[in-house]
Amino acid sequence: WLEAYLKDPEAAPIPENLTFVVIGNPSRPSGGASVPWGSAWPDSEFKVIDVARQYDPTADIHNPFNSLANLNAAIGFFTNHLGDSYKDVDLDDPANIRWTEGNTEYVFVPAT
Repeated sequence: WLEAYLKDPEAAPIPENLTFVVIGNPSRPSGGASVPWGSAWPDSEFKVIDVARQYDPTADIHNPFNSLANLNAAIGFFTNHLGDSYKDVDLDDPANIRWTEGNTEYVFVPAT
């Protein structure tokens, strides 16, 4: 929806207090699985909170030339990406690593 809206912002008026929360984003610029192929997250006027768990292979891509990393990513796909693996994430946990680029706040959730 966000990408479609950015192509024609006049098509849908949006409240000023709208925030998008994205989890396991493959277009995450600092580790998303789609980024090497040119699929970067769009910059917009909207506030976006982009959350990635450590070892989620779609949002925290591994080194594909490392056998152990490949195995870890395969396991991580089922344990850290599918299902309800983001259900218990606390966005306010002080252990999280946060940074902001433009209107996007990135939250990296370390493994526990």
